[in-house]
Amino acid sequence: MNVSFQGFGEQVLTFETDAELKAGIPVKVTESGKVAACGDGGSFAGVTVSPSREGLAAVQMGGYVRLKYTGTAPAFNRTVVTADASGGIKAASAAGGDAAGREVLVVELDAAGGYIGIIL
Repeated sequence: MNVSFQGFGEQVLTFETDAELKAGIPVKVTESGKVAACGDGGSFAGVTVSPSREGLAAVQMGGYVRLKYTGTAPAFNRTVVTADASGGIKAASAAGGDAAGREVLVVELDAAGGYIGIIL
C-alpha cells in the first residue's frame, strides 16, 4: 500500500488500571479515570497504545488504529464493531435491528494477516 493513515487525529489519554494491559487491545471505562480490557461483544472506549505500567494505561480515543479482527471482516466505510474475546475487534451483530458497539470508519483491510485499519 502506498498510503499511510498513521498519526491522523490521534487523541491519547492516560487512565488508571488495575490490570496488566497489552498494547493494541480495546478497553472500556470502568469507573472515574479507570479502564479495563473490554469483554467479548462489548462496546469499547479506545485502544491501548502501549503495555500498561505502574497502574497507568495510555489509551487512544481517536484517530487511526490498526487492530486484529476475527470472524467476517467488517465492511468498509462506516460500520459498527465490538471487542472480541481475543483482544481484537469483530463486526457487530444486529440484535432486534440495532447493532451494539462502536461506529468506526474502516479504511484498510489486511485479510491475509487478519488486521483492519479504522478511524475511531
